[in-house]
Amino acid sequence: GRRSGRVAAMDFIAGIGTTAVYQLSGDKTQTYVTSVGGHRTVTLVDGSRIELNTDTVLRVNVGGQGRKVELAQGEAYFFVKHDRAHPFTVKVGDHRLVDLGTQFVVRKDDDRMKLGLIEGSVQVEDANAWSQKRIAVLTAGDVAVATPGKMLITKGAKSELAEDVAWR
Repeated sequence: GRRSGRVAAMDFIAGIGTTAVYQLSGDKTQTYVTSVGGHRTVTLVDGSRIELNTDTVLRVNVGGQGRKVELAQGEAYFFVKHDRAHPFTVKVGDHRLVDLGTQFVVRKDDDRMKLGLIEGSVQVEDANAWSQKRIAVLTAGDVAVATPGKMLITKGAKSELAEDVAWR
């Protein structure tokens, strides 16, 4: 009884410390959700826009040194305002997308990610620290399909891209 009380108190104190650091950093995470059949456009402070397709969950953090987005489920179309000093990154499962000035569409289904590059370029990285890191740079017209441990890139797949953005 007495030992578990101390452990609970330590966990509570650790939680307070984490909260204080989070609040001091100035970072704010907002979650945007669309219902089945829904569609929503989110405009960020920097002028970037994100269109959410049906049944999508997106978490956005634009405080501190960078602009970080996580596509937890669903599909989103990104119009990114490029800012070299504040990189725009999108986490999708075990992969991280780094904007190099672009427009792109991303879909997440369970542990599969599909990225279609409309304009500009995007760097795709494995975010899983346990795997051998793979990095690819996509340019306009390219499509990448990635699952844990595997990435397939199709160059110049413009007809496939047209189908991917038909929902817009």
